[in-house]
Amino acid sequence: RLREIEKVRRRRREMEEEKIAMEEEQALLARERAAAENEGLDRKEEEFHRRQIVVRSDLRVQQGRENCCDILAKNLHLDPVLPMRVTPPYTVFNGLGADDIAALESDIRAHREVDSEVPRHREFWEALLVVGEWQRERAERAEGDPGGRRAEAL
Repeated sequence: RLREIEKVRRRRREMEEEKIAMEEEQALLARERAAAENEGLDRKEEEFHRRQIVVRSDLRVQQGRENCCDILAKNLHLDPVLPMRVTPPYTVFNGLGADDIAALESDIRAHREVDSEVPRHREFWEALLVVGEWQRERAERAEGDPGGRRAEAL
């Protein structure tokens, strides 16, 4: 009789342990499912934001209120066989202060993220970042030097 009671108790403990293990496994599966769904949503949201960068840029160009980066993007996407006179891209930094150049660099990074599938375009944006960094450092030195002599010497 005692053996039977012990067997029943042992079996109950095993069943409880199995139930707990099954509940933990179900919770883990639910978390994995939720993570997979969120990953898909995160990708969709990221793609939406990337498309919005292009849409906003196109709207600003159409409305005649484009910023420097919009002009750069527009020039980059022009058909190279069309006979057009395009201002060299690096000149967009001329006359800008360090803060304006930093903002432009941020826009360039955003466009680089959106427009990186074509290697030529990725190289274009990365080259502009290099020029922008150099111009920003130059502008910071000039702003720190009231006479602007050090920046002129470069």
